Parts: sequence; C-alpha cells; structure tokens
Amino acid sequence: MPDSLEGRLGAMAAEPMPADLPARVRLRLARARRQERWQVAIGRSTILVLGVASGVLLWPALASLAAGWMEDAGSLAPSLMGVLNDPVGGLWAMVQANLMWGPEVLHGLGTVGLLALILMAVPALLGLNWALSGRTKEGVA
Repeated sequence: MPDSLEGRLGAMAAEPMPADLPARVRLRLARARRQERWQVAIGRSTILVLGVASGVLLWPALASLAAGWMEDAGSLAPSLMGVLNDPVGGLWAMVQANLMWGPEVLHGLGTVGLLALILMAVPALLGLNWALSGRTKEGVA
C-alpha cells in the first residue's frame, strides 16, 4: 500500500537554506527595481522630447494663430452683445464661426504642423493620464 504524501514529505531530509540566499534575493529585487526605474525614466524622457520637438515645429504656426486671435479679439464684443440680445441665435452664430475656423487653422498648419500637433497631443494626454492615475507604484494612493 503506497504511503501518503505527508508521510513521504515528512521522511525526507530537510535541506538547510543557503547562507547567501537572502543576499541573492535582495540583489535580484534591487536589479528588477532599477530596471523598472530606467524604463519609466526613458518613457518619460521620450514623451518630453516629443512634446518639445512638436512645440518647436508648431512655434511659427502658433505665433501666427495668436497674432490672428489678438486681431480678432476686438470683434468679440459684438459677438457677446449678440449672445446677450438673442442667446440662441448668438450662440448658433458663434458655433458656426468656430466650426468654420477649425478647417482654416488645419489648412494653415499644413501637413508638418498637423503631425506636430498630434505629436504634441500624445505626450499631453500621456502626462495627463500619469498625473490623474493614482501613481500607486510610487506610494501615492
């Protein structure tokens, strides 16, 4: 009749733990944590480089848009008065003007500007995700 598993395990000689086992475990954990920190640092620096590069590419287009916006700021008062006098009609006119303004901006940016805008949006969204997540790995819950 075969012995039970507990009986066989109890009959086995217990091996002593190697003396250097705790040091090896600590070394392995330290190496894994160091590698994880490097990966996070490389990811964040890549996002930063993408954001700065896209900002440099977009700088002329953003400067011209800001100049155009400053010129159009004077025409904001009549639009606001139109909203106050006729809220529905004024808001509808503002929405139509904004919808017409979008394609003009994209046309003015060109292909490189549009790609730079996308490259700027990706790091911004990743940074927002990082800021709004709990960052539980770093101890912030």
